[in-house]
Amino acid sequence: MKFLLILSLALFSCSKSDIIDPLPTPPAADSIYLSKFFTIDTTLAAPADTIGETRFAYDAQKRLKTLTMFRINAATGTRDSAYIFTYTYNGNDSLPAHIYERQDFRINYKFSFEHFLIYNASRRLSSDSSRFIQTQPFASTSVYSNKYIYNSTGFTDSTYNYLPSVSTAKEDVQQTRDAQGNVTRDYVDNVNRISYDVTYDGHVNPLYRVSPVKEPYFSNATYPTFLEGKTPQKSNFTRIVTSQYNTAGTIIGTVTINYAYTYKSNGLPLFTRQATTPAAVSDKFKYYFVYTN
Repeated sequence: MKFLLILSLALFSCSKSDIIDPLPTPPAADSIYLSKFFTIDTTLAAPADTIGETRFAYDAQKRLKTLTMFRINAATGTRDSAYIFTYTYNGNDSLPAHIYERQDFRINYKFSFEHFLIYNASRRLSSDSSRFIQTQPFASTSVYSNKYIYNSTGFTDSTYNYLPSVSTAKEDVQQTRDAQGNVTRDYVDNVNRISYDVTYDGHVNPLYRVSPVKEPYFSNATYPTFLEGKTPQKSNFTRIVTSQYNTAGTIIGTVTINYAYTYKSNGLPLFTRQATTPAAVSDKFKYYFVYTN
């Protein structure tokens, strides 16, 4: 269900911001864990420019416990929905064994997912057995699993669908990485052939620190990601070039996103903004990071 990552940006659609906590004074420079993540519309005047909010909560071991993304009703200026991820762990393990995600719209549309995760000896995700349950506007249930097999050039994702019908699918992904482990090129070889060529800054990505599942997919992964639905890497993106190919392997379309950052004294980003070619609606957004110890 890799379409879900569209929600991580789509939920940032609202108008009034008086019901959202005002942007606080940045905490001390040694604060390293994300507390909140705001989306600011630079075409609007403060305080109405704050149009999205994500909150992070941790347990005593600084493992991510919940991640909540809020949506604001433009007509009423109140929160009318939330998308919530809840993580549970086995003992002191730092990798989650179970993820429960729930979309709680007050409108007539509700669903949830459960993920049961298994990792290999290298601590990489090897299996995700999932169940999707929709209760409104009609009842629907899906059960499926993804098996990841890694190789020297990337990985293979085999999908097994059990409900409502039985089917299988396979996708081969080729990846190259830099010395820090960041994906510098990602090529997905399926019906929709697509590649991502990526460059980075030399700073720590705060989203990577709080992302408990290092899913192999670079784009359109299952779990919550930000900044155009890309899986957080150890460093921050400076440029992503996305190319679409036809069946003959010829590039038929390219989109380039450049990222600019304002950093704190400890090197973590305080603000980031993107510029897209061709231009995109998301270019007007600025992302603001708030940290906690």
